[in-house]
Amino acid sequence: MTKAMRLFGILAVAALVVAAASPVFAGCTPGKSMGQLSDINVPQATLWPGAVSDSATGQMIGRFWSPGTSRSVVSEGAYSVDRWLFDATLVGLPAGTIVYGFLGEGDVTGCPSNALITVIGSPQSDGDGASFVVGKVTEWFVGGALDFDYTRTSTETAGWVGKTIPKPAISATKQPGTRILDITLQGTPDVAPLFYGEPGMLPTEAIVARRLYQFIGPGAPGTQRSPATSAWTYANQRFTGVVGGGPATLPAVNCDTLGAGNDIFFAWALEFEGGLVSDFVGKSQQVVCNSGLAAPGKFKNIDKRQGPKNK
Repeated sequence: MTKAMRLFGILAVAALVVAAASPVFAGCTPGKSMGQLSDINVPQATLWPGAVSDSATGQMIGRFWSPGTSRSVVSEGAYSVDRWLFDATLVGLPAGTIVYGFLGEGDVTGCPSNALITVIGSPQSDGDGASFVVGKVTEWFVGGALDFDYTRTSTETAGWVGKTIPKPAISATKQPGTRILDITLQGTPDVAPLFYGEPGMLPTEAIVARRLYQFIGPGAPGTQRSPATSAWTYANQRFTGVVGGGPATLPAVNCDTLGAGNDIFFAWALEFEGGLVSDFVGKSQQVVCNSGLAAPGKFKNIDKRQGPKNK
C-alpha cells in the first residue's frame, strides 16, 4: 500500500478506491487521483490566511478541468469540493486543508488527462472578497500513486497559500455643477502570486485575464458586499494577462441615478483558461455617491469598513 493510500485511509474516505473497480461508477477507468498527498514528495497543505478554511461549510468552491478541453466534456462536474478538500490535521500536518481527489467518481465529468488545472476560492472571514489558489500540473507517469501530483507545483514550504486580489485602485472626480463622477482605474493588480505550477509554467497558462465588476447598493459604513461574483455586474473592463498595467477611464457615473443612500463598489474577478470566471471577487473598493450627502461635494474613495470621513 502506498503512502498516499494510507493517508487517504486516515481521512476515512478510502471507500472511494472501490469505485476504480467498477466501470459503472468510474469517470476514469482505471481511476486516476489528484492532490497533495504524494508518494514522491512530502505531503503539503493549503493555508488560508483570513479566509474560511472549512470546505464542509459549503462556502468554499473548487473547480478542476483539463486545459484545452471544454468544461462540459471534462471537469469536476458534481464532485463537490468538500469531497476532495480535507482538514490537513487529519494527516498530521499542523494546519490548513489538503487536496486529495479520486477522478473515478461517477459524478466527475469525463476523465482528465495530460494536465489538470484546479481552482479553489474561499470567502474572507470578514466578508470582504475571497482568497484563491490556482494550480496546474501535468499528468505523472512514473508510478507514483497520484496521477496529478500537486506537490510538484509549490515553492512555498507550506504548499499552497490562499491569496486575495487587491481592491481596485480607483479615483473619482465630480464634474463641475453636477453630481456626475468621472472615474479612473489607476492600475490593474498583479495576480501571478495566486498561481502554482511546475517549474517553467507561466501563470497565464491558467489565469488569462482580470475582469472588473461593480455593485450598486447601500454605502453605510461597515456594509459588506457579497463575495459571490454572481451578485456583481460585469463592468465591461477586461485586462488580459496577470501583471499589473496602467490606468483606464471608466464610464462616468451619475449619482442621481443610483438611488438614495447607494454608492458604487468595484472588485476584481479572475478569468481562467477556457473562459471560466471565478466564483468570487477579490477585495472591494467603495466610491461614495449618495451615502456622503451629509457632506455635499465630498466624493471620494473609502475603505467601506471605516466609513466616510468628513473633513
